[in-house]
Amino acid sequence: MLDSDYAFGYGHGKDSSDYGSFFVAEYGDRRVGVRGHRDYNVVIESIRKLFPSLSNVPSSQINLSAFIPRLDCEIELHEGIWDQALSDIKIVKVAVVRKDSEVGAVRLACVILFGILFAVFLWR
Repeated sequence: MLDSDYAFGYGHGKDSSDYGSFFVAEYGDRRVGVRGHRDYNVVIESIRKLFPSLSNVPSSQINLSAFIPRLDCEIELHEGIWDQALSDIKIVKVAVVRKDSEVGAVRLACVILFGILFAVFLWR
């Protein structure tokens, strides 16, 4: 006979905190089941592995959000509240968010490169 706890991911008579349930991660047009680990960074790494297009994205740029029924709203999730919110999470929306400083640095690099190319073009 199948152990009903095992069917839901909790193992045979072991503490459920060791096994965790799962949630659905949505990114782009894909939905993937992810093990609900209590460690936020472990979850981020799992998501990076499950969505190949995120494999080269720094963890700091991966943003998670979810609807929390007891709050009646969707919130951005972070390491500080992850383990407390985990039991309320069914679907996590994954997004890539670039920080202003990173966007500014890329923009500055493009302007400098354009300036160099323009100067080379003028000297020909």
